[in-house]
Amino acid sequence: MLSLCLFSENVKILSLPLKKEVYRLGRSADCDVVLHDELVSREHLCLRKKSGQWTVEDLSRNGLFVGKKKLPNHLQALELNTRYEMGARFSFELQDLELPSKTLLSSGSLTELVVLGRDEASLRVQNAQLMPEGGSAATPISIGREGLSIGRHPSNDLVLTDPAVSLFHARIVIENNSFFFSDLQSTNGSFIDGLKVHRAVLRGNHEIRISSQSFRFEIQENRMKIQRRQRTRFFEILSSDSQMQALFDLAETVAPTDAPVFLSGETGTGKELFAKAIHQLSSRSFKPMISLNCAALPSELAESELFGHEKGAFTGAQALRRGAFERAENSSLFLDEVADLDLKLQAKLLRVLETGDYYRIGAEEPRISQVRIIAASHKNLEEEVAEGRFREDLYFRLKIIPFDIPPLRDRPQDIRLISEEILPKLSWTDGVDEEVLEFLTRLPLFGNVRELKNHLMRAIVQRKARSRSSGPLELEDFRFLTMAAIGQRGRDPEENKKRREIEKALKDNHFNQSRTARALKLPVSTLHDRMKRYGISAKA
Repeated sequence: MLSLCLFSENVKILSLPLKKEVYRLGRSADCDVVLHDELVSREHLCLRKKSGQWTVEDLSRNGLFVGKKKLPNHLQALELNTRYEMGARFSFELQDLELPSKTLLSSGSLTELVVLGRDEASLRVQNAQLMPEGGSAATPISIGREGLSIGRHPSNDLVLTDPAVSLFHARIVIENNSFFFSDLQSTNGSFIDGLKVHRAVLRGNHEIRISSQSFRFEIQENRMKIQRRQRTRFFEILSSDSQMQALFDLAETVAPTDAPVFLSGETGTGKELFAKAIHQLSSRSFKPMISLNCAALPSELAESELFGHEKGAFTGAQALRRGAFERAENSSLFLDEVADLDLKLQAKLLRVLETGDYYRIGAEEPRISQVRIIAASHKNLEEEVAEGRFREDLYFRLKIIPFDIPPLRDRPQDIRLISEEILPKLSWTDGVDEEVLEFLTRLPLFGNVRELKNHLMRAIVQRKARSRSSGPLELEDFRFLTMAAIGQRGRDPEENKKRREIEKALKDNHFNQSRTARALKLPVSTLHDRMKRYGISAKA
């Protein structure tokens, strides 16, 4: 079957069977295939089937190329197996791909479902397959990333000829890092371990019976090796720190899977940048990632923002609304500050992760979730669970692949890299003195990259106020910081006493901030403020 094969930096990321008459490719979310690249136009090109022949029309400003030759803008025939290039990294080919065989889904590789935690070099993953029962020479049927469709129609991945089997009987898919079996409203039903089911999670080995044919669903566990690479730039993130390098490697390894990712770290450490990078490296990157800041959701609208609502579902619901889960279908949903969701919504989110479906407010029928969850929080979720503010079962469902992003003050060598990146964007091309960089590495930058950027902006203003517009930024331009540092060194004895009390209480309570606050008879927010003011680390 003719398919559009999309490549990013010569790595195939999508094979799209051409079943419609028209496809649009571009940066706009309204396109059939969305390409995240500044050099790609909002509507870059249009593929159209005309008189049985697929054609392409370049609608862009930056053009469509074959090799180094720019193609004309008018409509022209697409040639089979020819690489067409656009933007900085995308290309595509029209390929005639063979349909899967009648009994074996040849997807290239098994679905890799990430489970449990990780060690320093690998991840534990699961592969799934169906084993037909009743014969010693049975061939196992691999379940690929696109799932496995079962039925009597020849287009199914697994074709059964029994007349009691419906044309499109059932499907096995991977969603939210779990395997799901769905009966497609068949006439005679589907059975798992002897029970008739419509939809079920496949968590281990099961017997699946469809009409007279039985299969053994099997899960096999192995290891996925994390490839080690050394680089200072990972998409929009700059770092030469060893902890960050390990996170870059982990992101590259888990991005192609559908495993939920949890990003923890202080405000300004780059959690959303990691989420974007993981999405860009995934097979879902042809659609935009949907981001939702859970801390900014009004309590009365939060459920509607997540799951949507039907027209007339409540007072003021004058039209149907698609929620974040629906808008992120076949893409990634970034839930920032997920710890700020109330317990009621946490329960509903847990249900989506466990069952793979959700309800719009006011809806009678569920919708299937086909979303990859990337969650983040600056809070310590273990403490939130201990205090009863976050569900423990949701914690374990979200934190399949944990990323603990270190703050900038724990990787001071990155200050030079980041400063050199930020300054030209602030229209400052003369750099900064080595003495200043050494000074900045000694500062406790609790605001991380945002705080560093603010300091650089203020220093440029100070320089211009001194009527000097050239030469590298000097320590004198950062006088507002040197005065603050002198103030820190000259702190009065009472302040020093408070600092020592907090440090001792943290140590006595194993750096659990909730218990430390109770021991000091302080609100947790006050403890956080004092730790920031005194430059006390949150870790041992």
